[in-house]
Amino acid sequence: MNYPKNRYTGEKPWMDYDWLYNEYVIKDKGSQDIADEYGCKQSTIQSWLAKYKIKKYSNEYFLIVFIFDV
Repeated sequence: MNYPKNRYTGEKPWMDYDWLYNEYVIKDKGSQDIADEYGCKQSTIQSWLAKYKIKKYSNEYFLIVFIFDV
């Protein structure tokens, strides 16, 4: 498979923190969506998300934090 090259390392794009954060959090794509789009396994995306500690939080989470200052 011909993967698009990472702009920093020339590696597969999901190995780049900024790229993965943008796809997963900013563009709000799911790990399966990213995997399907780039032809890899969902577990690969999930492992890189875990490695970089990238998480999505719902609006309810931010509201609770704001109100209760957790």
